[in-house]
Amino acid sequence: MKPGQRAYVLVAEGDARLVRYLRANLEEHAYRVHTVNHGIQFLRQLDLEEPDLILLSTRLADISGLELLQRLREFAQMPVIMLCDDCDEDERVRLFDLGADDLVIKPFGMKELLARLRALLRRRAAPGDHMVPQAIFTTGELTIDYAQHQVFLEGRPVQLSRTEYKLLSTLARNVGMVLTHEVLLERVWGPEYNREVDFIWVYISRLRRKIEADPRHPTYILTVPDVGYRLAKLS
Repeated sequence: MKPGQRAYVLVAEGDARLVRYLRANLEEHAYRVHTVNHGIQFLRQLDLEEPDLILLSTRLADISGLELLQRLREFAQMPVIMLCDDCDEDERVRLFDLGADDLVIKPFGMKELLARLRALLRRRAAPGDHMVPQAIFTTGELTIDYAQHQVFLEGRPVQLSRTEYKLLSTLARNVGMVLTHEVLLERVWGPEYNREVDFIWVYISRLRRKIEADPRHPTYILTVPDVGYRLAKLS
């Protein structure tokens, strides 16, 4: 978030009345708000725009908040406040272990939620006390900076969507190895997509157009017919 910009909060909550309550209060306090009520919508919205903070319900109609949090932490570290429905101690501990920054139990007070939200945004904006070592992956002229979630080709930044980045980084973390269509679908989109091979074709095609000199004759993302794909390890 740049100075002067309104913080963008993504709210994932299935209770329509609570969504209206949250939106009204957040917008009243000058936050920019987008709301979704299904897990699939949540994942798609993340692919479109990265929020400054997420309010994530533990109960959504299609995918649990716990599973969504686990998937989110595979590729992003923005602050997350969980909105808990009768979470017992074990569930609260698991949410923190999976990467939740904070949580509130429904019903909660708006003043307290806003205070927690402000505290997390201040913490995110504050300069760190220590430099975090950057994990860099390189193959040929392609570089992935995992710490910054950035991709470079011949030193120039490549603009990728969140899903494109996650797909490429999944291949990179298994460089030289063949990953089947099913494995890629489960790791990038989740188990409910493990038969949607068309998703793979579309996103592999997009990636190739962005990183290959000739997408029809790729040197980085190689097809293993009827099996899957692998990322080549080039010197």
